[in-house]
Amino acid sequence: MGKNIFNINNYCKSRKKLDHKKITTAIENATRLRQMRFTRGLKASSSLRAKAIGRLTKLSTGAPNDQNNNGTTLDLITHTLPIFYSTNTSKIYTIPLTLSEWEVLTSLCVAIPTTLDLVETMLKEIITPYFLETPRQRISDVLSSKFKLEQMRNPIELLTFQLTKFMIQACEQYPVLYENIGGIISTYFERVLKIFTIKQSGLLSLVGFINAFIQFPNSTELTKFTWKKLAKLVLRGSFLNEVDKILNSSATFTNDSIVQYYDAGNELSSAYLLELISRLQVSLISHLLNTSHVGANLSEFLLNQQYQFYKFDQEVADENDDTKCIDDFFFNVRSNKQFFTDMCKISLQFCSESHILDLSTDNRARFSFDTRAHYLQTLCLIPFIEDTESELFESFTNVVSESIDKFFLSDVVTPSLIKAIVASASLLNFFTEKLSLTLIRMFPLLVASPHITTETVNDVAKIFTTGLYPLNEDAIVSTIYSMNNLLAVSEDGSPVPVLRERQLTITSGKNIEKDYFPLRNSSASLDGTGALLGNTTVGQLSSHDVNSGATMTYHASLISNCVAATTTIASYYNTQSITALTISILTQKVNSMSKELDSVILNSLARLAPNTSLTEFSLLLKFFKSRTVIATKIDDSALLKNIIKAKCVISKELLARHFSSDLYFMYLHDLLDSIIASGEVERLEHHRPQTEISRVADQIATYLEPLAALLPVPGDTPLDINKDEVTTNKFRNAWFNFVIHGYHLGGPIVKRNFSFLLTIAYNSPPLASEFPANNKELSLEMNTILRRGSSNENIKQQKQQITEYFNTNIVQYRTTSSSKIMFLAAAVLLETIRCEAGDCSKTLLYFSDPSILSGSIEKCIAVLSVSMIRKYARLIQKGNDAIFNSKMIAQQLNNLLLCLSHREPTLQDAAFHACEIFIRSIPSSLCHHLSLYTLLDMLTALFDSILDSEAHKFEPRYEFKLKHSKTTILVPSSSSWRATTLSRLHKSAKEWVRILLNRSNQDTKILLQSYISDLGEYSRLNSVEFGVSFAMDMAGLILPADKELSRLTYYGPEKPNTISGFISLHSWRSKYLFDTAITSSPEDIKRQIGISTQNIRKNLTLGNKIITKDVTDFLDMATALLILGNGAPASLIYDIVHIPFEVFTSASLKIATNVWLTIITEKPEVAHLLLVEVCYCWMRSIDDNIGLYSRDHDLKGEEYQKMEYSPYDKAGINRDAKNASQAMQPHLHVIKFFASHFEGTLFQSDFLLKIFTKCALYGIKNLYKASLHPFARMIRHELLLFATLVLNASYKQGSKYMGRLSQEITNGALSWFKRPVAWPFGSNELKIKADLSVTRDLFLQLNKLSSLMSRHCGKDYKILNYFLASEIQQIQTWLTPTEKIEGADSNELTSDIVEATFAKDPTLAINLLQRCYSKEAEDVLMGLVAKHALMCVGSPSALDLFIKGSHLGSKKDLHATLYWAPVSPLKSINLFLPEWQGNSFILQFSIYSLESQDVNLAFFYVPQIVQCLRYDKTGYVERLILDTAKISVLFSHQIIWNMLANCYKDDEGIQEDEIKPTLDRIRERMVSSFSQSHRDFYEREFEFFDEVTGISGKLKPYIKKSKAEKKHKIDEEMSKIEVKPDVYLPSNPDGVVIDIDRKSGKPLQSHAKAPFMATFKIKKDVKDPLTGKNKEVEKWQAAIFKVGDDCRQDVLALQLISLFRTIWSSIGLDVYVFPYRVTATAPGCGVIDVLPNSVSRDMLGREAVNGLYEYFTSKFGNESTIEFQNARNNFVKSLAGYSVISYLLQFKDRHNGNIMYDDQGHCLHIDFGFIFDIVPGGIKFEAVPFKLTKEMVKVMGGSPQTPAYLAFEELCIKAYLAARPHVEAIIECVNPMLGSGLPCFKGHKTIRNLRARFQPQKTDHEAALYMKALIRKSYESIFTKGYDEFQRLTNGIPY
Repeated sequence: MGKNIFNINNYCKSRKKLDHKKITTAIENATRLRQMRFTRGLKASSSLRAKAIGRLTKLSTGAPNDQNNNGTTLDLITHTLPIFYSTNTSKIYTIPLTLSEWEVLTSLCVAIPTTLDLVETMLKEIITPYFLETPRQRISDVLSSKFKLEQMRNPIELLTFQLTKFMIQACEQYPVLYENIGGIISTYFERVLKIFTIKQSGLLSLVGFINAFIQFPNSTELTKFTWKKLAKLVLRGSFLNEVDKILNSSATFTNDSIVQYYDAGNELSSAYLLELISRLQVSLISHLLNTSHVGANLSEFLLNQQYQFYKFDQEVADENDDTKCIDDFFFNVRSNKQFFTDMCKISLQFCSESHILDLSTDNRARFSFDTRAHYLQTLCLIPFIEDTESELFESFTNVVSESIDKFFLSDVVTPSLIKAIVASASLLNFFTEKLSLTLIRMFPLLVASPHITTETVNDVAKIFTTGLYPLNEDAIVSTIYSMNNLLAVSEDGSPVPVLRERQLTITSGKNIEKDYFPLRNSSASLDGTGALLGNTTVGQLSSHDVNSGATMTYHASLISNCVAATTTIASYYNTQSITALTISILTQKVNSMSKELDSVILNSLARLAPNTSLTEFSLLLKFFKSRTVIATKIDDSALLKNIIKAKCVISKELLARHFSSDLYFMYLHDLLDSIIASGEVERLEHHRPQTEISRVADQIATYLEPLAALLPVPGDTPLDINKDEVTTNKFRNAWFNFVIHGYHLGGPIVKRNFSFLLTIAYNSPPLASEFPANNKELSLEMNTILRRGSSNENIKQQKQQITEYFNTNIVQYRTTSSSKIMFLAAAVLLETIRCEAGDCSKTLLYFSDPSILSGSIEKCIAVLSVSMIRKYARLIQKGNDAIFNSKMIAQQLNNLLLCLSHREPTLQDAAFHACEIFIRSIPSSLCHHLSLYTLLDMLTALFDSILDSEAHKFEPRYEFKLKHSKTTILVPSSSSWRATTLSRLHKSAKEWVRILLNRSNQDTKILLQSYISDLGEYSRLNSVEFGVSFAMDMAGLILPADKELSRLTYYGPEKPNTISGFISLHSWRSKYLFDTAITSSPEDIKRQIGISTQNIRKNLTLGNKIITKDVTDFLDMATALLILGNGAPASLIYDIVHIPFEVFTSASLKIATNVWLTIITEKPEVAHLLLVEVCYCWMRSIDDNIGLYSRDHDLKGEEYQKMEYSPYDKAGINRDAKNASQAMQPHLHVIKFFASHFEGTLFQSDFLLKIFTKCALYGIKNLYKASLHPFARMIRHELLLFATLVLNASYKQGSKYMGRLSQEITNGALSWFKRPVAWPFGSNELKIKADLSVTRDLFLQLNKLSSLMSRHCGKDYKILNYFLASEIQQIQTWLTPTEKIEGADSNELTSDIVEATFAKDPTLAINLLQRCYSKEAEDVLMGLVAKHALMCVGSPSALDLFIKGSHLGSKKDLHATLYWAPVSPLKSINLFLPEWQGNSFILQFSIYSLESQDVNLAFFYVPQIVQCLRYDKTGYVERLILDTAKISVLFSHQIIWNMLANCYKDDEGIQEDEIKPTLDRIRERMVSSFSQSHRDFYEREFEFFDEVTGISGKLKPYIKKSKAEKKHKIDEEMSKIEVKPDVYLPSNPDGVVIDIDRKSGKPLQSHAKAPFMATFKIKKDVKDPLTGKNKEVEKWQAAIFKVGDDCRQDVLALQLISLFRTIWSSIGLDVYVFPYRVTATAPGCGVIDVLPNSVSRDMLGREAVNGLYEYFTSKFGNESTIEFQNARNNFVKSLAGYSVISYLLQFKDRHNGNIMYDDQGHCLHIDFGFIFDIVPGGIKFEAVPFKLTKEMVKVMGGSPQTPAYLAFEELCIKAYLAARPHVEAIIECVNPMLGSGLPCFKGHKTIRNLRARFQPQKTDHEAALYMKALIRKSYESIFTKGYDEFQRLTNGIPY
């Protein structure tokens, strides 16, 4: 026995794999070792020759095409074998096999030929003969000794293995060979049976044979066949007996080979063969069940499948559990049921024959147990194939039960058997409870067994836990408690009696032998010692002294096993309650046992920690804290060490598996808090002794290792806490605490913990930065950590440390507070260590913190940042590749470069300085695409930002994405900042790239080249990319690096450069890319083109979005094919033209036009063909009414649009504008293509001119149906310009088309002016300027052809000139409203022009009058309209002139009115007023006009319609109301509420209005006419609303009571309200109330009334601002219910604000207003929507915010932040909008209580009790146009010269100009209300004053100057301030 053990250990040592002391471990590893040695045996022979033969064989058997060749190669290889030259092949085994032959044979077996013929040949000629002879094959001595020397298996075994493997794989690939190979195997078995008694080689061969099937069971049928053969062999008992008999007795068998196998743990014996056969069985089952991808063994796999099925069955499966796996598994079981049953029966037979257990040697014992384990694994199939009632199942249960009794606790059993027993018993738990209790009872005893290793315990515990799921939780709890009992110790530290008793009952090996294992003749083992396994048993332990070493060791392993098992169960069962129980049990054990066991328990707790809930985890952290305190108190360094170790385990586990989870951050915060809490003091800034400082420093050090283990190491991606305020502050405070307690560079404690500090520094944020904004805690003087006192010694050392860094002049110690000194010390410590960790770029961020800039340490930080960069440059020289590689260095520069665009000037300056030093110190840092591309992309981004500030003046973009790194940079809105930063960066970039080009010219140029080549789609669609232009410039510089050229002495006007060489390289690159596309054969490309066109057309048919790249790729391929002349030109050209037109997007046609021009240049012979196709598609697109010729995007007239009560929707306006622009752009590209190509081919041929003339004519002839959207103007004019080019050419060639072209150009141009005059759309000044220049060009071109035009077009041409001149003036005025335009308004309209225009088209005449107004012209036109009324009926705008004209002459017949086109709803309503009451034609027309509009348009004007009832003598209005009510139930409700509100003149409902009887009658008629469903809805709605408003009445008794009492009453009443289906708030008819916030009631301030506020949940459809599609939303809406206040004036004011909103929206003006809803519902009652997220200026005053500017900075950050600039921008837009409205509608009462500010910075007005001609209290305070205070100006920059103030001024002027053309619509809205008796009206004087404020007599330029003067007047007028003072005195509303 001793010798055996020695051998195994020696063997392990010699293999240098494992060196365990215990025999058990050696046995455990033997299986692994055996496998390893076996596979190593396969590869070890691979000498160079063998490899070469192997490759040759593979080649010669792998090429199916060349039959002859492979025959010869294979022949050359195989003919070296004796079988080909031996005279007697039947005696081949007698020729000893040489090394080279062995190599040839094994190489042949590796490659399976690709043809059946070749396989059959090889089988027949080589494989079979050798295979059948392996049992007796002789081996040459050389081969034999080589294998022995290398400690490899016997050559015979390996050869059989390889030959068998060949047959298995051949059979798998060609199943037809099954019969043949089956026959060969049968013959082989016969041979083995004959030979094995004589020659050992027979057995060795058999081992190789079985092993081949174990490793490759892939050919299922063949493996089944083999298994059956082997099973028969084994069951014929005599075979095994004979094997043992021979091995034990025959002298010939005790040779080197046998000994070698013995030493290696693979003792040849019947037990070994049996183990192999049982392993084959498991391998085969695993293959049939497809478990190959599962790492677990068979029984564990089956258990796991059952568990998954159980979860699925109990419906607790996870979403990611794969049910398909379970289905596949059961399918495989069903498919092989019969075969599995047979296997199980054989396995049962084995398990019941106990005599098969052979314990004669340790190896044989191991094989016997492993065999039993394999058979048990097989038996685990029974529950899946048999019923629980069946005999087989019963037998299985008995076998498992017996195994638990006999083997479970034996000291000789192998781990695999223990696992198999536990797995079988666990599986049975799912089907029967027979063994459950036994298993639960025995498991703790197994864990307590002294022979089991911790590793096995862990594995077994996992299996055991799975088996616990079907049992209840108590089973687990009791198991854990049993383990806990095992952990008990008596006072002297020895195991308690429980354990002693156990010691006596543990079954020993002796007992097993006597009772169970019949001894077989094992006396003569290999070395003749007859040693038996298991003589030393546990039983002997009991005779030892209890405290002897052995017991203590046993005790240690017991504890560690129990803890391991408990931990494993808890972590695998993974239920919070079990984990909690386990943790509580384990925590109690710490410190109660021996020291060394604490580490085991702490380690286990640490393993459990990451699987706990947050609550559990926090308790565990508390436990660790308390233990640390105890350990520190009693100075227990061992315990402290163990705690730190355990904490590190938690850290590593969280970092690896739970990074950034809640647990992760909880632990991170806990560690940081522990550091911060160390050394807490009661009194700040108080001196402390050095001993205390040192003690705390050591205490802090204990947290460093776990903290460092939790964080990513330098070189990995650091922890991202950019948005995490809490963690950022904790890190900062930790570093402050470090320096307070004596951490400084070079200090002993820093040196000791440097590696930990390195990782912590790498992940720490800078100690000061702009994040978090407005963090008062961070201002250095206030930070409590920095103000903790320290020792004099430490302060002295820290000062010394700082002095070394900064010169003393900078740090004035006397004036610098100790907080600042400590802050600087912390910054030096952190940044220096961070620099060592490879990051020097964070120091710059300190400058973004206002407290650094305002303090005295800004210079110190500047010095620090420079010294860090210099240090970094030095560190690179030493170099640590993980941290200082080229990528990391470029990343550092990249971080510095990104600071160059920072808005904080100090930081920006520092960044330029830093980059300068960095690039000069490490030029290579810029020679990397990471950094260089960032630099170039930043140039592009800054240039784009300048373009943006021109294009989107009032909606600046702040965020710009860098093209390559996709990083976003933030850019302030100031255009001057953008321009100066770009020029500064441009200048520096030039310097830096120049340095680089001088250093590494070629590399840099290659980088610049790839940057330029990487244009992508972006550049094909955008014209300017500044970074690319810069790269081109730099690449062309002649530098000292160009040795010869730089010496050139040439002085000329143009400096030379090397750009041509660069471009040739670049074009070579493009050509190369082009050529590579071509190398793939024309057929290939044709096929790709076919697929591509098919896909594009398919997507078009399905209506899917077409990706531009698809079109681009198709065009590129098709063009390549066409230019190379490999394709059919006609069909290619057809597709090249038609597909872009079919896709019809701006991008596709922009790219296509470039491609067409390329083709025309490169392949002139197809130019005509291509042009004809383009013309055809152009004409077809016009016929299809798409692009420019679609009216889908036309804007409706402002008065015809639906008015909305909602915030100004600029996003929606931009979206619609973008859609319109995108829709028309494709035609612009085509027109530009025509113009370009026409200029290029001028005078080439008449045919071309004809084509172009046709195109131009077709385009302009159809302009009458083209779009009238503002964006269409430029495209129309581009087309007309092209037509004038064609006309010019026709004129020179005397073409017959001249006349027709002239007329069509005039008509086409005039068609644009059929739309009323309008201002340019949007704020993109670049676009407007381009528009102006195109219009001017057209005007000038036509002037050049004026004689021709006049000849052919007569007066039409003159009319066009009037229009064009007016249009140019209109656009120019918009761009510069306050500048005088030369020759403006000089075009006087003559009567003959008016007549000629009228004759052409009455609408044109009216529009011309609007542009060039004069009283005479108006009179002429009025006469013409009256005379030719029927000519004008199609023009709604002519109606006014027609009915006005009827006043002048006799009261003539207005019959023609009946035929007129409907006019706007407002105009129609105004025709109900007294002046037209007598005329039935007009009344009938008015009804018809209103009814022809959408009912939703009329809905808005309910108040006006109700007022018209005052004059409704004929009953027309009444009929209109009743008819409309039938169509729209919501309309009927609104009308009823409005009628109720108008019944009385006073707020109290006492003084009746004379209209009341009419209103009552109509209301009754309306309600009675409702259908049943309408009636029900009406009653539900009004009942709900009355309930809500009724709360006011119930509040009246509480008026004098406190707010709290009122609130209580409101809540009480609110709780009673029931929300009925479909009810809504009158102020929100487009939404349904679905819920009420019953606690939201709030009483409002009022002297005699009881208004209140409440919040409702409303469901409504809203437009998505991005897509424009409707979507359903639910939102909370607060509403105020007013009582005793007339809301009708508010209703009117908000109607007018909504009208202004529509007017401004129609031209995309950048203002902001928010007309909220107010609905008057009864006399003096109403509902008011509350503005969301807003607060009044008055409330801000109460909240002690000093001023508006202070409010903005506290809410949005300081002025330099993007948030502030955005808010200021919003403020300017809203202030401009409301200022203009305030002036026009004369809002008074503008105190701070009714000016609101929302969370975006908008300024909003509410409460319009005093408008038009009414003044509060009769006091004439507000003689100022509108409210503009100092604080408002301060937000805009503080003076009238700032960009924001100038923008405000410009927007006010534009808003005023935009409103002026709509003065009549605004008056029409007010006019019907005059009779309502509202106090704001003073009869027709009100209208006169209102009209006068629009200054209709002034020109636009004069009006602009007038508005500018009003702004100046308002600028801080004393009146406004006076009124605020008045309000403060009377109402207590502060200024």
